[in-house]
Order: sequence, then structure tokens, then C-alpha cells
Amino acid sequence: MLFLLYAILAIATIVAYYTGFLTRLGMEWLVYVFAVTILPAILWL
Repeated sequence: MLFLLYAILAIATIVAYYTGFLTRLGMEWLVYVFAVTILPAILWL
């Protein structure tokens, strides 16, 4: 259940990044946070 919530947030972050929303807010670092944190989640599965 938590992994599904995480995946939805990651997809929403990617969409927000490509639409330019994160850049306008100065929060493009969220893309890197999800990229770094997804690796342990995938290895755990």
C-alpha cells in the first residue's frame, strides 16, 4: 500500500517537472529525491 502511494507521488512529481511547475517553485530537487529513494524500494521488492 505504501509503495503504491510512493509510486503515485513519484509519477505526479515527474509530471509536475515536465510541465515546468517544479521549476517555477524552485523544487526540482524533488525529482532527485525520488530517484535516490526508489532504488532501495526496488531492491527490497
